[in-house]
Amino acid sequence: MSTGSPTISARASPLDCSKAARLKMPLALHFDARLTQSTIGGMITLEDCVAFCGLTEEEVLAIAEHEHIPEIAAAALAQYLTSQEHGTEKICDMIVDDIRASQARNDKKHVLTLLHVLHHFLKTHSEARPEQHPWSGRF
Repeated sequence: MSTGSPTISARASPLDCSKAARLKMPLALHFDARLTQSTIGGMITLEDCVAFCGLTEEEVLAIAEHEHIPEIAAAALAQYLTSQEHGTEKICDMIVDDIRASQARNDKKHVLTLLHVLHHFLKTHSEARPEQHPWSGRF
């Protein structure tokens, strides 16, 4: 593979968008062997960062909404938070805050969407489930 781009190591670790930022390294140079063909030319996509952060696109969008940041930055923040001790709990709190803000705006459709996002997040990240969950006795 001779594309003029950096060599991709077969034993490279999963893409860590925040690691590239800490190293002041352009994301385009921080490769992983599992990146899609579209990224081999030197660019990674938003979908690549979302895939490597461990959350769904909807969960990343909820973080972006809460923090008022671009989706790509939210993907990096998500990857960072999921690697921290209480990070998933913070993400849960962000989604709940988004739900409350949507309720205050009377945006019922967005509330429903965010409730689905929260439900999926809590199913896939059991460590983020609060001990007291008054909204449901079925967890």
